[in-house]
Amino acid sequence: MTPRGLLALFEDISTSRFLPLVWTRPVYDLRCGISTIREKIEAVYGHSADLLYTRPHLTAVTAQRTGLPVNRRPAADEGTVLLLSGRIIADRELPGRVPPEGPEALYLDDEGLVVAARLAAWRLRALPPASLSEALHANAADLHGIPHYRFVGQVVRWPWDLVRLNATQIVADAALFPLGSVEGHVHPGAHLIGVEHIYIAPGARVDPGAVLDASEGPIVVMADAHIMAASVIVGPVAVGTNSLIKAGACVYEGTSIGPVCKVGGEVEESIFQAYSNKQHDGFLGHAVIGEWCNLGAGTTNSDLKNNYSTVRVWVDGELRQTGEQFVGCFIGDHTKTGIGALLNTGTVIGVACNLYGTSMPPKFVPSFSWGEGKKLVEYRLEQAIQAARRMMARRHVELTPAEADLLTYIFAVTARERQSHGVVELEV
Repeated sequence: MTPRGLLALFEDISTSRFLPLVWTRPVYDLRCGISTIREKIEAVYGHSADLLYTRPHLTAVTAQRTGLPVNRRPAADEGTVLLLSGRIIADRELPGRVPPEGPEALYLDDEGLVVAARLAAWRLRALPPASLSEALHANAADLHGIPHYRFVGQVVRWPWDLVRLNATQIVADAALFPLGSVEGHVHPGAHLIGVEHIYIAPGARVDPGAVLDASEGPIVVMADAHIMAASVIVGPVAVGTNSLIKAGACVYEGTSIGPVCKVGGEVEESIFQAYSNKQHDGFLGHAVIGEWCNLGAGTTNSDLKNNYSTVRVWVDGELRQTGEQFVGCFIGDHTKTGIGALLNTGTVIGVACNLYGTSMPPKFVPSFSWGEGKKLVEYRLEQAIQAARRMMARRHVELTPAEADLLTYIFAVTARERQSHGVVELEV
């Protein structure tokens, strides 16, 4: 039997557009819909990725989290390797358009970036594993003579694309679940509308008075999730494994809640990666929340400007026009907000920030910032790591040395960013 070609995921040169969300993970591990981008690709190709390529600072944590080979050169005799960008939103037709087997080929998106490549293993061995984003270039000398094709498919170009596509991706991902099946416990006093479009996994629990309305889109409630009394969920919505929807919460269409989250108040068209909490009243809309975040009681973000104009968002060192009327906030891992915190339309907050008070912070808050409004000081690294260790322990997760090293790297590499945005360095 001829061995199948290898499947590999890589980060292309536009990955930095997704900071700060990708300071702590490869772009292909961002969530869109029920699953992550990587999980979608693996599902349509029928097996897990054989190789993962990412930026050097993520090598150790990615290997630790996934158990897969990271930034490894394939053996010369391993045949063909299909490389797919972590920005591709895979559908069932993708393997037919970009097959794993066949002659070498480069697939370029509308920006002229290589988002897929089928290469001989010996050729991939000659490329630098930790910097494929630069090496996989349409005009690279090492790839001379390989035919170019237009990539036909969907890619995310900007972080707000994750939100824009989320509802349709929940619908697409939900087709992989046995909709119409109620395998968990649903109290007789709960109301399931459009039950044929609802899936309740084993161990999940829906309390009395809860309303799950799937008349406009599917609702998937994963194993051991808990939907408390008097909460309302309007599909398409996904609630992750071991997540909690608090009593009286309103979770509207286009919301994906990853594993082990606690969500209350009003949430619309937003994505929670995993292990993050917004337990109390307050509005969250058109937002992406990383992991290990906690939004204090009453935290509210704006996702629509008062003049109804399109929103600008801080990307790659500058304010960029999104062309979207509804854009909320993008919050990196390990960031916390205090009670009553207010976030402006299109706010971007980095990794390991601690914001409090009712004065709005700037629209861009560098990683490791602490304070109220525009009065921000540097969050000491040791304190940030200790806070991360404590929060993770509450969920029985260890802050490993690799995770601590990652936070240390981010603290160092974002120092200039803090300086340029007026974040005051604390004296030792």
